[in-house]
Amino acid sequence: MSHVLILGLGPVQDFIAAARRTRDLWFGSWMLSELARAAGQSLAAEPGGELIFPDPDLLENGGKNVSYANKLVALVDDPTGAAGRARAAIDERLKALRDEAFRRCRFDPAFVFEAAEKQIDDLVEFYWASAEVGPGEEGYRRARERADRLLMARRRSRLWGKVTWGKDVPKSAIDGQRESVLMEHLFDGPPDGPTPADLYGRFKADENERLCGVSLFKRLGRRPSDKFAHHFLSTGHLAAGPLLRRLRALATIPEKKAKLTEAWNALIQKIGEKRIDLTDNRIFTENHSQPILGVIDASILFEGRLPDLFPDLPTRAERSRAAQPLVGYLRQFLAAAEVPTPCPYFAVLIADGDRMGDAIEQLTTPEAHRSLSSALGRFEATARKIVEDGCGGELVYSGGDDVLAFVPLDRSIECARKLSDEFRGLAKDGPRPTLSVGIGIGHFMEPLQRVLRSAREAEKKAKETRDAFAIRIEKRSGVPLILSGIWGDLDEQLNDFVELLVADRLPDRAAFDLRALARLVEGEPALAALGLAEAERILRRKQPNLGREAGIAPEDLEKLIGRVGPRFNALADRLARQSLTDFSDRLVAARLFAEARVQAELPKKP
Repeated sequence: MSHVLILGLGPVQDFIAAARRTRDLWFGSWMLSELARAAGQSLAAEPGGELIFPDPDLLENGGKNVSYANKLVALVDDPTGAAGRARAAIDERLKALRDEAFRRCRFDPAFVFEAAEKQIDDLVEFYWASAEVGPGEEGYRRARERADRLLMARRRSRLWGKVTWGKDVPKSAIDGQRESVLMEHLFDGPPDGPTPADLYGRFKADENERLCGVSLFKRLGRRPSDKFAHHFLSTGHLAAGPLLRRLRALATIPEKKAKLTEAWNALIQKIGEKRIDLTDNRIFTENHSQPILGVIDASILFEGRLPDLFPDLPTRAERSRAAQPLVGYLRQFLAAAEVPTPCPYFAVLIADGDRMGDAIEQLTTPEAHRSLSSALGRFEATARKIVEDGCGGELVYSGGDDVLAFVPLDRSIECARKLSDEFRGLAKDGPRPTLSVGIGIGHFMEPLQRVLRSAREAEKKAKETRDAFAIRIEKRSGVPLILSGIWGDLDEQLNDFVELLVADRLPDRAAFDLRALARLVEGEPALAALGLAEAERILRRKQPNLGREAGIAPEDLEKLIGRVGPRFNALADRLARQSLTDFSDRLVAARLFAEARVQAELPKKP
C-alpha cells in the first residue's frame, strides 16, 4: 500500500541567519540544501517510490547551482524504512562536508575537534510523518493533509537531549548558543599568542572571535566539487555595485579606460610594495569580473577597508597608519572614476510566495503536485539568472517559493519586481501565485545580522498586504525608514521620484521640508487643510537645477502628485489616499536610490 511520506529538516531561519560574514550565510544555506538533496536522492532511489517535491529532475544537478527546500514529499511503500535511509544519507553527507571543512585544522592543538564533532552531529533536526493513501480521487490529498498535520505535531513534541560538549569556556561570538572550540590562548595576542594574521590563516577567525564547531564549520566549509565555489562576494563588493557599473561603462571609452587603468595599476603596485597578499581579496565568479579591477573584491575601494590589508599588525591604530600611504592612490583612482567614494549601502532581498499552502491543498493528485514542483524548480533557475546575471547580485538561497539574495542598492527594486513577475507567471491555469518581497538596506560595515533582520521585518510588512513589497532602510544614524505598498504603486512612484532627483528637477531638500511638515500636522485633523496648503507652498517655491530655474516644471509636478489643476487640487487627491508622512518618507528614500543611480551612470555633460 502506498504512503505519503513528508520529511522536514531544520534548523532553518535561525541557523542560516547566525552569520557574521556573507560567506557564513551562504555556506549555512547551501549546506542545508545539500542535506535536503541527499535525502531527496535517497527517496528517489526507493524501490517503487516516487519523489513528488522537490522536482526529482533537479537532483542530478550536483547541487552546484540549485537550492533544495527543507521539506520533502514522496510516495513510498515502506515509510519507516524510507525515512531511516534518508536520515542515514543526511548523516553521511554531513560527515563528508564536516571532514572536508576541518581537513587542514583537525589536528591543530588549539582546536577541540571532539567538541566540534559533537556539536555538528547534534545540529540537524529531522522529522518525518506518513499517512496511507486511500481509495478514490481524494485519496492522495487526504493522505498528504494528514501527514502534514502529523509532521506539525511531531515538530512541537521534540525531545531535547542533554548537551555532551558543555565546558566552562566562552560561547560562540556568532550566536552565543554553543561553546567555543578554539583554545583561549589563541586570543592572548602577541607575544604570547598568535598574530591576527596567523589566527585568520588557521581558522578564518578574527581577533577575539570565538567560534563554536557549527560556526567554524560555516567559516571553513566548502563545496568539495568546486575549487573556487567557497568564495562568496563580500558586502563591500555588493555595496560598490553602482560604482562597478560605472567602471564597466567607462571602460568602453578608450581615454577613460587608459586613465583608470593607470590609476588602478599604481594602487596595486603600491600594495605590492607593502608585500600584501591579495589572494583572500579575489573573487572567482565570471559574471562579477571587472574590466578594470579584474577579480579583485571591490571592498578595497573603501578607505575604511584598507587597514584590513595589514592583519599582521596587532592594533587597529597601527594598521590605519600602515594603510595611510595607500589612501592617496585610492583617491586618485576614484577621482579618475569621478566619484568621491563608493556607495556604502547594499540590499538584502527576502521573498516568499503568498498562500502557497492553500495552492497545495487544492492539488488532488501526485501528478498535479509534481507539476507544481517542476514549476518551482524552473523559478529557482530563473531567480538565479535574475539576481546574478541581470542585477549583479548574489543568490544565497532559492528553494520552492523562498528567495534570499544580496543585491546592489541601485538594482534592488528592479530585481524584486522581476522576481515577482516571474513568480506570477508560474501558473498556466487557475489562480496566479503571487510573491511578497522584503528589502532590507544597510551599511556594509554594519553587522550582517542587523541587515538580515531589516529584510525579514520588511518581508513581514509586505506579507500583511500580499502581492506587495516593503523596504526597510537602516542608516548608521537615525531611526529606520519603512515603506510598503503594492506593485505598480510604491515601485513606480519611487522610480518617478528617483528620475526627478537624478535629473536635478527636484531639489533634495524638498523631501526633508515635507517630512518636517508632516510631523507637525500628523494626528491633528484641524491642521489638515493648513498642512495641504503649506505642502503646496513648499513644492511651488522649490527651485530645481541648483536654483537656476524659478520652479518645478508642471510635467514634473504631475509625476509628483498627479494631474496639476489651477489650485493644485491633485495634491489633496493624492494625500487623501496617501498620508503626507508616507509621501515625504518615499521622497527621502528616493534620495538614497538616486545617489546610487547617479554613481552607476556615466557623468552627464554640462
